[in-house]
Amino acid sequence: MMTELKFPPIQTTVRTAAALAVLALAAGQAQASPCRDPWISELAPSVWGHPVRGSGETGECNINLYGHSWSNKDQLRRQMQAAQKALTSAGIEFNPANPNMIIDIKYNARMLLEGNNVGLRGSVPNKNWMIDLPNGYVFSVQRRCPPGKVAASAGANSGCV
Repeated sequence: MMTELKFPPIQTTVRTAAALAVLALAAGQAQASPCRDPWISELAPSVWGHPVRGSGETGECNINLYGHSWSNKDQLRRQMQAAQKALTSAGIEFNPANPNMIIDIKYNARMLLEGNNVGLRGSVPNKNWMIDLPNGYVFSVQRRCPPGKVAASAGANSGCV
């Protein structure tokens, strides 16, 4: 007696292949760089001391934080270190849960970043806190002052006095 082999209908085979392709694509994207620039994602843990806080062009993925351009990884690393030092000296860091928010460690406050906060000096709105970054870029934030303090005029690291 001969056994008849049965194959699934062609539609089932095509659907299965399509589902496997979608799963493979999703797995590849899950391993992809969270930042638009993969070098930033790669260097962030050694520079910032934690996985990158942001994605695309937000948070620590914002290329303007690092002077917008570099010619190699070593130059980017130096520019990332300069930006990290500037933000740490100012007492702020990006919120791990929301890279569109910064934590003001000095005044124990959180600030939502709205609009254009990082860019070339003169291209971003003057706020009461201007933090110098590499290549003439600045981080501009309106610092919320605690009771008894007032916002100083816009200037480098002016903040609250």
